[in-house]
Amino acid sequence: GQRELVSSQSGTFEGGRTTMVARLGAVRTVTVSVPVGMRVTLTVSCGISHSTATDTTTATVHILAPASTCVATIQVPASSPEPATWYLAAR
Repeated sequence: GQRELVSSQSGTFEGGRTTMVARLGAVRTVTVSVPVGMRVTLTVSCGISHSTATDTTTATVHILAPASTCVATIQVPASSPEPATWYLAAR
């Protein structure tokens, strides 16, 4: 069988930034993690379809029809403590 390719990215929310955008290839599952107790919203857009998940610490989105490229948008509340590191894993 085919090995699943996992891509990961990370970054930091600081300087008042509350939104980050990560460009992805064709993905089926995207998970983002932030520091414990922080709320995070993950939106993944693939072509004309998009999915959103909001959760505390970790949010996961499953894509039913992946396009050739997807874009993940990660948002945290403006009241979140800084600097906050985010980790994104896509497969």
